[in-house]
Amino acid sequence: MYLTSSCSHLHDDTGSDLKITSLSTSEAETPNDLLLLIGTDSELSPVQFMLKFRANERFNEWVRTHPLQMVKVMGLFPLNSSNKLTTELFTYWVDKSYDESESCIENELKDSPLRDSAIEGMVNGLKADQLATAIAWAHEIKDASKRHQLLESLATH
Repeated sequence: MYLTSSCSHLHDDTGSDLKITSLSTSEAETPNDLLLLIGTDSELSPVQFMLKFRANERFNEWVRTHPLQMVKVMGLFPLNSSNKLTTELFTYWVDKSYDESESCIENELKDSPLRDSAIEGMVNGLKADQLATAIAWAHEIKDASKRHQLLESLATH
């Protein structure tokens, strides 16, 4: 079944109208699908929103298969959790596609509080094979203490 959205309803490929509440969040095939199902309901706290996402059995798979969608979703999680998850995502993503992960940082996270965490993930993913590039990225971290700590760890790598 292919689903398209329209406000409070979803339509399948036969044109049948389905109420969002009748679908289970486990039926979502991508982070964007789940976002449509959950919505950005103001009644949900960031913690509740995150827990609904993390409860989906595909959550860990999506980090690897839909990193850009996940970055956008993680921005709606509580900051401490989203920082940690963003670092993990970018540690993996930079190895899969340097260009896509770099583009996301430069375009999607330009003014985001998750930018430093994404850069930390880039550094973690690059330091073993591309130390000079990892050092260049570490210099981009805005938080001075985090930048210093990361550069120090790279110096002893």
